[in-house]
Amino acid sequence: IIERASRPRPNVVTCPFTSSAAVSCDSKVIVQCYLSWRQKGIAHKQNTTKRRESANYDDFSKCASSNCVRCQNYERLTSNLLERFLKYISQIKCEEQEALVRLQLSVENDLNMLKSGSSRDKSQNMQGSTSLQNPNVFALQSLPAKPWYDYEEFIPEISTLEAALPAIKQEYRELLTEQNISENFEGWLENNVPEGLWSVFHLFNQGKRMEDNCSKCPKTVAILDNLEVFMKDCAFGNAMFSVLEAGTHITEHYGPCNVRIRCHLGLHIPANCTLTVAHQSRQWHEGKCLLFDDSFLHEARHDGRDDKGPRVVLMIDFWHPDVTQAERNALCHLFPSQ
Repeated sequence: IIERASRPRPNVVTCPFTSSAAVSCDSKVIVQCYLSWRQKGIAHKQNTTKRRESANYDDFSKCASSNCVRCQNYERLTSNLLERFLKYISQIKCEEQEALVRLQLSVENDLNMLKSGSSRDKSQNMQGSTSLQNPNVFALQSLPAKPWYDYEEFIPEISTLEAALPAIKQEYRELLTEQNISENFEGWLENNVPEGLWSVFHLFNQGKRMEDNCSKCPKTVAILDNLEVFMKDCAFGNAMFSVLEAGTHITEHYGPCNVRIRCHLGLHIPANCTLTVAHQSRQWHEGKCLLFDDSFLHEARHDGRDDKGPRVVLMIDFWHPDVTQAERNALCHLFPSQ
């Protein structure tokens, strides 16, 4: 029997950044800031038309970043995985080794799949899995799986995030104000989509703290640092502001692993914005979190009006609740921040 990572359930403490003195940031201000931001060029579409005309629709299921764990860098990470795992367990106590049997079987299975040339399709080896779930870098075997997760499994984290909404929205708005926009719009990245525009501002990128970006959002980062299940120091962990312009479609794709649960905190949510996971669609709501396993096939759309502004969420990766603490420690060693 695999036991979950144990942790006490603390009383939720009111966020120190959400007092009545905090500056409110309503939806109208978010829209006005974004429209000004876009006019200044940060939501630029350089080379977008040319890229889309030359690409197949399926090309947008992955990005072009050479360092991306999911899209480009998976072979380097997994090629010597078993050797690194065996070296790791040789350096820990016997009782800790016994807690990693499931992880060892998973690593050995990945190695066998790599040798057989089928390393990118792990769906048939997962407990209760269908082709709707296919983590394309690493799959931990015998891990319970479902597309959507309820608040009950992340009560302290969700309560803290939702209580901190005013502070987080304020720092997002400040990213869009004129005094914080440099000439080259440093910190913002444009992701690959066939329609519309998807921009992200990483606070943690593949486990690595983005110091320059974090310095612009100190309150948000302090909140993240206090979330016990936030996936820091692991290549599978991210935290970012994710902005979808009206008319944007993020096409169907799978996440890199099944050991994380992705959280979206809604900051600005116009009508007709949809997240679909394993063919089950839900809508974001401002100030509320959506929790899902992104190793399932998923896509996102903003089919709303341009004058209502973008869909904005704070995206955070949590450890899957059934991954034990010993497994988390080992996974951080096997897949360190990039």
